Amino acid sequence: MKQLTKELFTGKNNSTLDIGRVTWGASFITICVVAGATILTGGAVGIAELGIALATIAAGHGAAIKMKSSTEPE
Repeated sequence: MKQLTKELFTGKNNSTLDIGRVTWGASFITICVVAGATILTGGAVGIAELGIALATIAAGHGAAIKMKSSTEPE
């Protein structure tokens, strides 16, 4: 599990922490925690709104990581 986490949040060389990937993970976790807290407190979470939020995070961070891929250390 530690190796998987390292590979998810580092760049091409698997040793340099990639801030774009870290913020991507943090954004995803934040949206899931807020949705879960809303449900636990008796609120409702629309599946369409949740899907749009997750898709926006994925598209925005994915594009940012792709654009900066040429600047990563080998």
